[in-house]
Amino acid sequence: MATTSGLAGLPLHRKLALGAAVLLFVDLFLPWVTASISIPDIIDQTESGNGWDGVGVLAGILALALIAWEVARLLGVVPRLSVNHDLVTAVLAGLTALFTIIQFFRALTTDVDVDDAELLGGDFDAGAGYAAWIGLALALVLAYVAYLAFTSGGGPEAIERAREEAAASAADADRSQVEDSVADDLPTERPASEPPTSGPPTSYPTTADEAMDELPPTPPRPSDRPPMP
Repeated sequence: MATTSGLAGLPLHRKLALGAAVLLFVDLFLPWVTASISIPDIIDQTESGNGWDGVGVLAGILALALIAWEVARLLGVVPRLSVNHDLVTAVLAGLTALFTIIQFFRALTTDVDVDDAELLGGDFDAGAGYAAWIGLALALVLAYVAYLAFTSGGGPEAIERAREEAAASAADADRSQVEDSVADDLPTERPASEPPTSGPPTSYPTTADEAMDELPPTPPRPSDRPPMP
């Protein structure tokens, strides 16, 4: 229920992105190319091929990636990026639309060798099947989604801001690497300190008499003065 309510609250371009990508993924399994050959009294056969051929494989993979991306956004499990998430939606939707349109023109210009059928008076017809036209319509929807998502994500300003942030991050990383290399080049051991310079040797008295001689003279006390005459 939480996912359903979250889906209902999505902006228009995200609803269109998810719906068109799902329909395109299914549509690629349907007949994108049809070829029929009819030779009187010999053969009357129609063949078809799906869209999983050539660039159609890329279109299917990108449609699946767009579905996974939008489901992850809906569940809140997308990684943190330096750009708006709508810009990722715009890129995936735009690339899916581009390869789908290319696949449509490939189906529209299908060419098969029919020399044998013409010689036998037969009729041969080949071209894009109904699924190719559905795919073209879905590709146009996805191109509109890419425009809406690109505008919602901030447009060229958001891309320029993300480029500047990436350049600043690269500069910080280079600066940190230089500082680390400089720190590694510095000496890790300090030179041993020199012993303090010793002054002249100090002599100490070794006997009591020498100790007494070293003492300063004691001033005479009044009682030691000779009596006055």
